[in-house]
Amino acid sequence: MNKTRFLQLLASGVAASTLARPAPALADDVTIRVATIPSDTAAEPLYGLDSGIFAQNGLRIDLSLFTNYGAVQGALAGGAVDVAVNDTLGMAVAVAHGAPFQIIAPGARYIENAPTLMMCVAANSTIRQPSDLAGGTIALPTLRNSPEAAVRLWLAQQHVDATTVKLVEVPLPQMGVALERGTVAAATITEPSLTAARLAGAREFANVYDAVAHEFFQNVWTTTVGYAQANPDVLKRLVAAIYKTATWANAHHSESGVILAKYTKVGAATTQAMTRTMYGTDLNRKLLQPLLDAGRATGLLSTSVTAAELIAPRLR
Repeated sequence: MNKTRFLQLLASGVAASTLARPAPALADDVTIRVATIPSDTAAEPLYGLDSGIFAQNGLRIDLSLFTNYGAVQGALAGGAVDVAVNDTLGMAVAVAHGAPFQIIAPGARYIENAPTLMMCVAANSTIRQPSDLAGGTIALPTLRNSPEAAVRLWLAQQHVDATTVKLVEVPLPQMGVALERGTVAAATITEPSLTAARLAGAREFANVYDAVAHEFFQNVWTTTVGYAQANPDVLKRLVAAIYKTATWANAHHSESGVILAKYTKVGAATTQAMTRTMYGTDLNRKLLQPLLDAGRATGLLSTSVTAAELIAPRLR
């Protein structure tokens, strides 16, 4: 796929999106249009908004929630939003195809002993070992993103031919139902949908992110080159608020769980039982690189990419 076509597809992910000039910075309070998805791993905008941290930093957040990272990328590329929480690898793939995205802050931090994404199968599934997945279908929240790279790496490590497995995109809230109905053999699910599916009977089968590394940034806060160049002071204020939000959310799981339930419509039983996300409080390049390397290893990235290349120049 050429770069022009890729960018057209990104922009078409949001209805009525047009390539817009970056909004000018304001002297006092600033309104920033932010996009994310309703999962705990991408919920920092929700927490910063409802906790009042953004407001305390003079930031008015116009928040948009999308069903997956593909739609988030479309909104950012099309000028419908100024800043977005993006899948780390998906963002790099978009940049490789010409999208003008830059990283401004880390998002969710994957930690081996506290996984917030798992491959699951139905409670009555006959799948007991990796080889049983051959010929089956695995659901992913978004294709050509970090979960796909992780699944492909994991299949290779388990000596399962990936060409015998079909990968399909399924919205997170529907994955548990897809497992129950037998529509898919397995589903790679993130919180809180993971715990909701588990409480409904799904069985955890594999921690596929361990195939990537023991620790890394699952997603990142991103903006466009144009917005970063036109609004350096705004981004400086936003990044400071992001780190304050990360610190608050890491230490206030009970309060953030209430916020998450509000936006995702899951019950308190789910938010109380789920494994909570820990967020990055510094832009550690070593934690950005594993997914970029995984993308290259699985062919999702056609060339090698370093973390430094993706970070906004003023933040390197």
